[in-house]
Amino acid sequence: MRRSWLIGGGVALVLFFVARAASASQRSVIPMLDVGLSKSQREAAAVIERVVLEKMPEATPELIMAIIANAWRESALNPRAKGDASSGTPHSFGLFQLNTARGVGIGLDEVAMMDPAYNTGIIMDREVLTSRGKKLQAANALPSPDAGDMASIFVYDIERPGDKPGEAQKARNAVASLFGV
Repeated sequence: MRRSWLIGGGVALVLFFVARAASASQRSVIPMLDVGLSKSQREAAAVIERVVLEKMPEATPELIMAIIANAWRESALNPRAKGDASSGTPHSFGLFQLNTARGVGIGLDEVAMMDPAYNTGIIMDREVLTSRGKKLQAANALPSPDAGDMASIFVYDIERPGDKPGEAQKARNAVASLFGV
C-alpha cells in the first residue's frame, strides 16, 4: 500500500515539474518590453530571464520583470558596464553592477562579471536565492504578485542603496516604463 502511494506521488511530482517547465516558455516577458531597446539590450534581458528560470523555475513573470528592471537601472542592460569609479578605478561590473570592493563581487574576476549569464547567476545565487531574497521569494509565491512591489523589494534587500525610498520608486518606474505595467 505504502509503495503504491510513493509511486503515485512520484508520478504526480514529475507531472508537476513537467507542467512547470512547459509553462516557462509561455511566460516570457521579453515580448512585453515596451521601450525601444537595442538588440544587445534585448539579448541581455533574455539572458537574465533564462538564468532566472534556470535557477528558480517557479519565478513568476512579475519577478522576472522586477529583476530585469533592476538590471536596467544598474547598467542600462549593458553587460560590459563598469561603475563606482570614485577612486579612479571601477569597482562595479556587469548587468547588476557587482561590486568588488564591498559587495557580492568581492573575489570575483572582473572580466567574468561582464558575462551576462555569470553576472545574473551570481546575483541569483548570492542574493535572491539566499535569506536576503526571502521577501522576494515570498512575494513571488503570492497568488497575484506585483512587479513594482518586487522591484522595490529588490532595491531594499538585494541592491541596498543609500536612498532606499527614492531608489525603490525609481525601480517601480523602471518596471512601468519597460513593461507598461
